Amino acid sequence: MPTKRLLSQLYISYLLVILICTLAVGGNALGWFDVLYYPLKERELLEKAHLVRSQVIAGLAAGGDVVGQRAAIDPLCKMWGQDTATRFTVVTPDGVVVGDSKEDPAVMDDHSMRPEVRSALAGRLASHQHDSPTLGIRMMYVAVPLEADGRVVGALRTSLALTEIRKATRDVGLRILGGAVVVVALTSALALLISRRLARPLVEMRQGADRFAQGDFERKLAVSDTEEIGGLAAALNSMARQLDRRIKTITRQQRELAAVLSSMTEGVLAIDDRGRVMSINRAAAEMLGVDAAAVVGHPVSEVVRNPDMHEFVTGVRDTRREADQELSFRREGGNLQLQVHGSSMHDEDGEHRGTLVVLRDVTRLRRLERMRSDFVANVSHELKTPITSIQGFVETLTEGAIEDVPTARHFLSIIARQAERLNAIVDDLLSLSAIEQDAERGRVTMAPTSLSEPVQAAVASCRAKADENRIGIDVACPETIEATISSHLVEQAVRNLLDNAIRYSDPGSQVQVSVERDEREVRVVVQDHGCGIAAEHLPRIFERFFCVDKARSRKLGGTGLGLAIVKHILQAHGGRVSVQSALRKGSVFTLHLPTGSSSGSTGERVAQDPAGAAFDS
Repeated sequence: MPTKRLLSQLYISYLLVILICTLAVGGNALGWFDVLYYPLKERELLEKAHLVRSQVIAGLAAGGDVVGQRAAIDPLCKMWGQDTATRFTVVTPDGVVVGDSKEDPAVMDDHSMRPEVRSALAGRLASHQHDSPTLGIRMMYVAVPLEADGRVVGALRTSLALTEIRKATRDVGLRILGGAVVVVALTSALALLISRRLARPLVEMRQGADRFAQGDFERKLAVSDTEEIGGLAAALNSMARQLDRRIKTITRQQRELAAVLSSMTEGVLAIDDRGRVMSINRAAAEMLGVDAAAVVGHPVSEVVRNPDMHEFVTGVRDTRREADQELSFRREGGNLQLQVHGSSMHDEDGEHRGTLVVLRDVTRLRRLERMRSDFVANVSHELKTPITSIQGFVETLTEGAIEDVPTARHFLSIIARQAERLNAIVDDLLSLSAIEQDAERGRVTMAPTSLSEPVQAAVASCRAKADENRIGIDVACPETIEATISSHLVEQAVRNLLDNAIRYSDPGSQVQVSVERDEREVRVVVQDHGCGIAAEHLPRIFERFFCVDKARSRKLGGTGLGLAIVKHILQAHGGRVSVQSALRKGSVFTLHLPTGSSSGSTGERVAQDPAGAAFDS
């Protein structure tokens, strides 16, 4: 339905009232004019007749016969008619006209049958309106009886053309119409001003309400001095203040809630009764691999493509009971383990509003549990093997083999090697623990040092072993490259990498050691051309006691802790270690050291298991 402006409605209403009132007053005025004007003319005619009545009676008496009467009266009638613009007619009792101000009485017919004359001859005053046979126009007649000596001696008739009366009425009507037009014009302009004055505050209030609806509460409405309109403006201003406070409160609460949800490491997913996503925080979106803004309003079955998740959400929604379950989600780079907790959502009135699902990523925890289990198994295995060997040879010697000197010496040499292996494992564990503790407590002493010093020292310590295995070592380390480091720790890290490179390289091959620098970091690169590492083992090679080939590692004398030590040395420097490798193509290990390390920076958190062994979190 089309809307209309208030100004138009007010103005049109005022205009209609003005027109109706003007027409009513004008029409009534014209009607009253007719009612008053005609009797007024009749009285004027009657008064004129009375003024000349005595003279007519005297003329009738003095004239004698009709001819004499006409000679005496007719000139008087013509004189009176010319002076008063009124027609005077004198008629004898037998209907003969003896005087007339307009025509010659001699040629006029019998007037005794004229209604006003007949009444006057009968002794009564009379007025009448009819067409004049003599003049051919409609006239207003007033006739009075002429009495002498108690008898009617004639009738005196005064008359006036109605055309003159109507002309006067028309002039008055035109004047009334002109005045009405002027009044309508003035009052219309006044009505327009009044309408605008009445409509302007309402228009301003509508504009203000539009601003309020758009959230602009700064500009208040002007309060009119009119009680009703001023009260409405004041009410709107009060409403705006309350809305402003409430919106700010709601906005602040929403921001606080959004900040809390976005800062949570747990994922939060709110689902309505129709199974559509109401809200999802950043952590949940990252866990589920979706866009948080794009999935709101979509069915959860489209957002999360996991049958177990759908079954869990449906169960919580149908039973409206809390539930916990651990679910596995497929992701690139490995499965994601999520601890899922579901519960019903209720509003302040206790009405059920949907289902709340809280997601907790336990992938790292499960990996740590697996690593801890593997560590316990590995360290038990690594320690048990030499202990069992030592125990077995000692028992053999105590049972008599000690008497066989060559055999006893052979067994003792084996016992010595196994003891040496145990000592190496313990030393590496103690070294790793010391590095972790010093890094955690900020006790790693660092100073600006040329990388050439620890690298050359590590190469020198491994040179004999390399020569023994016919492995060449090429070093490219400019003395000008410096970094803030702990020299002996970096030397140990490079030595461990060189030891592995020599151990797993084929005789006659080369190992390259180089140092590079850019704006962000210093890199120490150790590259070999040995057997290489399969891609599936790369993510775990820095774990304690993890060995790609345990039998070969043990045969070559490795403890399984060398790369873990390298990793934690780099973490203590705020750096990292990376590897690139492929089977039968060799490996490239790179130590990434920041150009300005701060003492004690660990780079990652370190969690302790109950037995005191450290695990990377």
